[in-house]
Amino acid sequence: MGLALSDRDELVTRWGDVLASDAWVRLLAGLWAVVEEQRGRPDDPVLIVRDLDETGVVGRLLFLYLAGLAASGTRDFLISEGFPSDVIVDTLATVARHAAVHRRQFGTSGLSAGWWIMLALRGDLVNIGSLQYHRLRLGIGTLSPSPWYPPEEADVRGVGFRWGDPVVGLHIPDGADLSEGAVDQSLGQARDLLQRTWPAPHRRLVTCQSWIFDPHLADILGSESRLLRFARRFTLVPGEVVGDHDVREFVLRPHAGGPTRLQESVIRLLDSGRHWSTRTGWMSWESTE
Repeated sequence: MGLALSDRDELVTRWGDVLASDAWVRLLAGLWAVVEEQRGRPDDPVLIVRDLDETGVVGRLLFLYLAGLAASGTRDFLISEGFPSDVIVDTLATVARHAAVHRRQFGTSGLSAGWWIMLALRGDLVNIGSLQYHRLRLGIGTLSPSPWYPPEEADVRGVGFRWGDPVVGLHIPDGADLSEGAVDQSLGQARDLLQRTWPAPHRRLVTCQSWIFDPHLADILGSESRLLRFARRFTLVPGEVVGDHDVREFVLRPHAGGPTRLQESVIRLLDSGRHWSTRTGWMSWESTE
């Protein structure tokens, strides 16, 4: 999975602490069983479990151990689904990326948002090029995009927009290359590959639910930033939800060289009592240009 040597060393050293505790063994085995049972069942609810860093070393390492136990099953499943080796390797490297975020945030081994790794381990989230792709059905499952069009409006918009129709959810991993060429290459490769591995006759859309659609972003970064150019690929669904948690989680992470202009602006906005919004956008899956 590409983990740093320091992470691997601590995992090996502390494994005996896991085995010495019936409670940790039961919890780890239970999480592993959930991952194994949910493979190939993308409509199953996502088990959103809080990070357990405050419980001690084993809690901090728990989701790394889960990834280590489940990775071979994930690899076999993705092979059986027809994914090429480079996509499988990059998908499993999601663990190392989240471990690197944890180390930047806290200076220790662990996983930030460890529950997110379970989505990749059960085979419903894959990395293709610079972006991540997630198989979904509108209005079904824990991470279905919200807000979405009301059912009556969705029906008028037709196949692909209706509640229950399949879509491909798109996510931006930490450190993603959002240059136009990299995004075009990822979308084109994903469209060709996922038509074979995740076939769905009524799928017409790529959706993205994100903090990047808040209008404050253009004022901070300027309309020609890579992030804004990426956001403009999407048509926005009316409505929004408060996205303060999202922008704190994804923007206010420690950054080499000190706070960025975006981080400073977000802090000022939230400290003033205003809110950041999260919105849903979509673009055509049939043509992502």
